[in-house]
Amino acid sequence: MGTPNDLEEDDGNSDLHRPPPARSPAPYLCMVVCIPAVILLGIGIALTIWLIALKSNNNDAIPTAPPSLEDSFWFDTSSSLGNDDDMALGSPTRNTPTQNPTIFETPQPSPNVPSPTFSPTIQPPTQSPTLLPTQESIFIKNARGKFLDILESRTESSIFAFNEDGQQKSPQVKAQNWLSQDPQFHQYSDDRMIQRWVLATFAFGMMEGTSNGDNAFLSQQEVLQIPPALQDWVQYTDECTWFHTIGDDNGSSVCNSEGLYIRLDLRSQNLVGTLPSEIALLSNHLLYLHLYDNQIKGTMPTELGLLSKLERLELTNNTFDGSLPTELGSLDKIEFLGLGVNNFSGPLPSEMGNLSRLNTIGLEWNQFTSEIPPELGNLRKTRILNMDRNDLSGYVPQTLGQMIHLREFNLSFNSGLIGNIPDAICQHDMEVLQADCHNVDCPCCTKCNFLPFDG
Repeated sequence: MGTPNDLEEDDGNSDLHRPPPARSPAPYLCMVVCIPAVILLGIGIALTIWLIALKSNNNDAIPTAPPSLEDSFWFDTSSSLGNDDDMALGSPTRNTPTQNPTIFETPQPSPNVPSPTFSPTIQPPTQSPTLLPTQESIFIKNARGKFLDILESRTESSIFAFNEDGQQKSPQVKAQNWLSQDPQFHQYSDDRMIQRWVLATFAFGMMEGTSNGDNAFLSQQEVLQIPPALQDWVQYTDECTWFHTIGDDNGSSVCNSEGLYIRLDLRSQNLVGTLPSEIALLSNHLLYLHLYDNQIKGTMPTELGLLSKLERLELTNNTFDGSLPTELGSLDKIEFLGLGVNNFSGPLPSEMGNLSRLNTIGLEWNQFTSEIPPELGNLRKTRILNMDRNDLSGYVPQTLGQMIHLREFNLSFNSGLIGNIPDAICQHDMEVLQADCHNVDCPCCTKCNFLPFDG
């Protein structure tokens, strides 16, 4: 082996004996920095994917919301105004979407995202009293307000007023609640709105019992107490299609071309109740009020005198009582007055002499007292006058001889009557003329009664 000097002189092999050059630190730096960066990037991507998946799961856990208030016009009447048992019959079910909302079984939702409560039937979410009322309550409230404004404008006095607080179960209040829930309420004219309330009041007044609760809405138990003839009178259908004894099937229309009642005919339907004074609100169009052969009781409302267009009033064979109101004399267009077979009492009002168009008068089988009003002689168009089986007394008025068209006249079984039948009546071609001939001189009677009336 040579000395260092020898190595320096050996130029041909000098490269083999030089020391290796120093290595660069770059590869080590890349291993230290790049590899952790790649690992962190992978972790970030995985975390992002996990968060996206978590968010998707949370969205799927939220059930489909119930239909909005704009999706349904009429809600179930199970609001704060009444319970399910207090529905009026035929209460319409509200419109529901064609597809029920899907409810997923998911883990407990986050406390910050409360889930709405669902019941078997779809209803608007329950709201706190401090929140805005539901569309249903707004609808009913507005309907009530509008109706009461119209009612007040139609009545010059308070004869039709009622106190909701004190009469929660009255027919008037039940009819008002029924009307305010009508889904077609705002489509009715003022006249039809009043008409529907009056007819519902009439129907509710014919119930044989009262509810056990204090709620003003009609319960299912009360529905069964409404006579069968009036079952459809508390449904939200056209009132001109409701049941009547006489209807379009035999040529006698119930309503006029405007949908307003000209005829209320419910003869022989076992109706039990009272005749509401609100019937007078039909005065602009009602021509016939025919309630023959029922069990309607109570006094005759004085407001009947407001039925200015009435042509026929038939209340025969009921259980009305009390005296006849003097307002009866205001029915100047009436042609038929049937009040027989009731429990009316007291004197006959002299105002009946104003009913110049009367053709038929039935006052038989009552308890009328006092004398026969001489003003009845003014009824020159009257053909039939039955006054038998009462407690009338005094002289037979000679003015009755002015009734030139009288053909049937029955005064029998009025033991207190005295005097004689007017000669002018005997000159008529009488078909029926009956009297108590032992008290009343009647040479032209077709039949004389000699026996006392035993009731």
